[in-house]
Amino acid sequence: MDRGGSIINISSRSGSKPAPMTGQYAAAKAGIESLTGTMAVEWGHLGIRVNAIAPGVVVTETSDERMTAGRRYRQIQTVPLQRLGTPDDVGPLCVYFAADESSWVTGSVVQVTGGSPVPVGYRTYLHHRNKDVAVPE
Repeated sequence: MDRGGSIINISSRSGSKPAPMTGQYAAAKAGIESLTGTMAVEWGHLGIRVNAIAPGVVVTETSDERMTAGRRYRQIQTVPLQRLGTPDDVGPLCVYFAADESSWVTGSVVQVTGGSPVPVGYRTYLHHRNKDVAVPE
């Protein structure tokens, strides 16, 4: 019987930070992160490694078509590296988790966010809430 393997779950930075206006999405991603740790503990004795990747905003052809210039600008402002992610930013970490080089890594959730500490949803929420607030003179 062959034993071992690697499971790679995809979460989101929203899974571990407040996500106003997208709470249902964040709750699902938090569940994935909890499940990752649980599976790592339960299946480790079988040689199965379970890890998760939590990307920030990753632009794909589909998401790029739907993103307004204003939204793109607001999102980039939350990223210290001053750009949004691409699939090529996430792919190498998937390869690492699948490879033998990560044979002693399990139960980890790695954020790939360009250094962004603030969830985009929070900034969007503040922008949404503050647009109707009068600025004191």
